[in-house]
Amino acid sequence: MELSTSLSLLVEPTDQNFFLGEGHFQSMQQCVNAGYRFFDWNACDYAVEATRPDSTSLIRDDWRDFVKAMRHQADEFNVQFNQAHGLIFNYFGQDECTEFLHRMEDRVMQACAELGVRRIIYHPVVPDGLRESQNAEGCKKANRDYISRVAERAGLLGLEIDIENMFNTRYADGTGFWRYCSYPYELADLVDSIGMDNVKICLDVGHAHLMDEDISNTVAFYGSRLAALHIHDNEGTVDQHVMPFCGTIEWEQLMQALAENNYSGDFTYEIHNTRLRMPQELKTYKLKETVEVGQWLIGRYDHYKDYGKTSKSSAMTGGNNHDVINENK
Repeated sequence: MELSTSLSLLVEPTDQNFFLGEGHFQSMQQCVNAGYRFFDWNACDYAVEATRPDSTSLIRDDWRDFVKAMRHQADEFNVQFNQAHGLIFNYFGQDECTEFLHRMEDRVMQACAELGVRRIIYHPVVPDGLRESQNAEGCKKANRDYISRVAERAGLLGLEIDIENMFNTRYADGTGFWRYCSYPYELADLVDSIGMDNVKICLDVGHAHLMDEDISNTVAFYGSRLAALHIHDNEGTVDQHVMPFCGTIEWEQLMQALAENNYSGDFTYEIHNTRLRMPQELKTYKLKETVEVGQWLIGRYDHYKDYGKTSKSSAMTGGNNHDVINENK
């Protein structure tokens, strides 16, 4: 299991320099200095024309040069892009913006292949007219058909599509905002209905916590479908995207569950709000802290993996479980 993070960890959303590419390279340098060797590439940072018209490097005619420069810098630093976040939009819209984003979606896949990305994370989407009725079957059919086509194109480039679990928003006045695949059974059913080898699940731990899930049960239920993680913390009420131990998620429970269920993917941060209000002078220290926390948690995963191996070995040789526990203290 490798620790990875988004390159936007040190960047303010209004920083146009970052989206033009130069700031992206600077952020990579800072993350490498802090100890990161793997990165999540968030395509949403570069292809949202509605908010940054003609201003990002990915939507320009010379976008391939930008992607090649990014790959060149990664090679120079001896780092890798392990996964990417696909574009978040209503796949089923019928307007010009939607058409543009579909074109950008293909461009994102090509960029991911150039960068060496293995998997792209996708959100399931509620088509227009189905949210109020909470029509899960209609959502399943629409998302199954769409993601199947996406996965077929992705497969030609050697890419995997991992679908992310969502969450239902609960407001103080008792109302809410329903999202398809907020429950593990819906997401597993969607992936199973697609039935393609390169379509799996990304578990967003923060989203699961907002749904009051028992994380051990969720990891076990997803089983071999689980291929990627989005790691961040919250207090169970708002999607805060802060670093582990700044909210109320049971991290020891998660790492044990991942080990016991043979999770073989990476540990990828989505903790961009961790440094949001910090003075610039302190952000470098916080960045190093995020590496230390991530490495410590991966160490707990390794501990439980080793404990499981020792337990199996002891069982095969007739050893005493009490002795195994003492040995691993």
